[in-house]
Amino acid sequence: MKKSNIRIRKAKKEDCKEIAELINNPKNTGLLIPKNANQIMTQIPFYFVADNGGQLVGNCGFKIWPDGKVEIISLVVTREFQSLGLGKRLIKRCLRRAKAYGFVKIFALTTSPDLFKKLGFKTIPYRRLPGKIWQDCVNCPRNAGKPGDVKCNEVAVAINF
Repeated sequence: MKKSNIRIRKAKKEDCKEIAELINNPKNTGLLIPKNANQIMTQIPFYFVADNGGQLVGNCGFKIWPDGKVEIISLVVTREFQSLGLGKRLIKRCLRRAKAYGFVKIFALTTSPDLFKKLGFKTIPYRRLPGKIWQDCVNCPRNAGKPGDVKCNEVAVAINF
């Protein structure tokens, strides 16, 4: 499989099913909050994909919260395409788009905090994200009550522009 022609582009409505397959892939079980194609369709303007000649090999999106914060969501790169910098490229596209909309506070809950730290994110306490915890963490497959519990292996990170 050729890996040199990968481009990061805005997601299209036709990508929703494939994005859902990447997110819900059994290899990612417990790593991402499951989403179906309909859920992705409602947020498609906020998703980017890594496209390798028509095959999606990664995706990342962002979610706007009512308090004016933006969350990086659904970051996944297929195993055979990891270590090519695609995760960083996808996150950077989300950051640029969020910044262009005027948002300045970006956060993520991640199992890969070092990746985010390379982009300037800092570790923050979970308590700074009450909306996220009460709305999304309750649907997480690792939820044992709240982030930071024994089953939760995610780290909260944030960056301000």
